[in-house]
Amino acid sequence: MMILSWLVPTVVSAALLTGQPGAPSTTFEWQKEKTPLTLAGQGRRLKKVAFISVKVYDASFYVGDAAAFKRTAAEALDSTDQQKRFAMVLKFLRDVPADRVIGSFKEALTANKIDLEGPGVKEFLKTVEVGGEVKEGQTLTLIGLRDPQGETLLFENGQSQVATIKGTTGFLKQILSIWFGQTTESTMADLKNSLLKQP
Repeated sequence: MMILSWLVPTVVSAALLTGQPGAPSTTFEWQKEKTPLTLAGQGRRLKKVAFISVKVYDASFYVGDAAAFKRTAAEALDSTDQQKRFAMVLKFLRDVPADRVIGSFKEALTANKIDLEGPGVKEFLKTVEVGGEVKEGQTLTLIGLRDPQGETLLFENGQSQVATIKGTTGFLKQILSIWFGQTTESTMADLKNSLLKQP
């Protein structure tokens, strides 16, 4: 089941997170909820094009419980299950068409044997497509919410439009496998290693 709704903010303060990407801490604001989040890791996504490494985006990973986040390749992804709130912020360093963003995400999900048609995952990819091209300087923000009612992903596109996606148990970990799971691309492995380091 998907709940997909776009909210077009009219003021900058409508963004999901306060402060700038990469700051040591931020505050998640949504429906009268304010949750402090701590920077757990950061790194740069590079893409090899004709033997040249091209800068794509800077990633910042924020968590509500920093002590519960494990900084080893074997434990990191599973440890995110302990986070009731987390944020992955991607600040783009160049213009990237939606199909290339989706293609990169699909490649990472497939490497982790995630069903691209599975509950929540299909809707997430469609949401990225609807968001369109990401311009240099814009950010994509993914907020994970774990509540007794289930798992929810809030996705804020480059135009500060927010989509709400409901998924089944394990959905959020599937999405985070893009950055913390298995990878077939060396530059994604480098990004993962950077995200696991103490910022």
